[in-house]
Amino acid sequence: MTPTLSTEVRRLLGGSKLIALRAPANAAIGERRSKAIGPGIEFAQYRDYEPGDDLRYIDRHVYARLGRVVIRQFSIEQRLRVSVLLDASASMALDPASWRRAVELAAVFGEVTLNGGDQVRFGVARGDRVAWGPIATRGPQLQRELARLATLEPGGAIGSLAEVALRSLEPLGRPGVLVVISDWLVDGFAEALKTWRVRGQEVVAVQVLGAAEAGSARTESGWVQLVDVETGEVVERRLDAHAWSLYAREVEAWSEEVRAAVWAAEGRWCRIDSAAPLDEVAIQSFRRQGLIT
Repeated sequence: MTPTLSTEVRRLLGGSKLIALRAPANAAIGERRSKAIGPGIEFAQYRDYEPGDDLRYIDRHVYARLGRVVIRQFSIEQRLRVSVLLDASASMALDPASWRRAVELAAVFGEVTLNGGDQVRFGVARGDRVAWGPIATRGPQLQRELARLATLEPGGAIGSLAEVALRSLEPLGRPGVLVVISDWLVDGFAEALKTWRVRGQEVVAVQVLGAAEAGSARTESGWVQLVDVETGEVVERRLDAHAWSLYAREVEAWSEEVRAAVWAAEGRWCRIDSAAPLDEVAIQSFRRQGLIT
């Protein structure tokens, strides 16, 4: 059993598949119809015979009717390449529920990817590096990868998401769907999204925010020291109801900027509350937004 998903959530995901809007199926043999032409089952088109073509694919009925020698070509069904990149910087551990939810969401995308007969790979961005695991095409492989992710502890800082995007390009390889799970409270997101789009990645941006990040957990008042968990920078601020309201508005404005950049890059955006029940956010919300069937 996948260690990060309950039996009930996995039951609700049964039969659900990832919906790709533009990304082509171009990896190995799978269940999605691709643009590739060759030996297959479903007829795609005719083309004129050329010396060296396999004579088995000559359509004798067309030759008998029209006197034209043509070759039958078929659609090749292939797999969609799905990559799930998790932000494992220290900010994702500020609320313990945020990282736990991020790994659960990675599991959800892994489940629906394999349900569709596609392939999935998980990457972790932490500090100045991006580490990718092996490709999973079967349940046991997926379970091992999710078990690995569940043991990781967030830490370090991501200076710019643009740098993360550049470091992720070579392992991503061909065009596909890229799911980025993060709090998205990081600079360089617009440049990163442009980089991924140019390299043929259809981005699904999932923002995971806990109560502290969103500004809904207003437990402090008076003069306090605020410490940046990634850089260690310390500042003193007076916190009261007005300050918390300003902070919450700033977070909302930042999130709106990220969402606009995602849409400009022809991606899809989803914001998740780390404390909300998983079946509501991962299934109902994803289905409403057309991410999964």
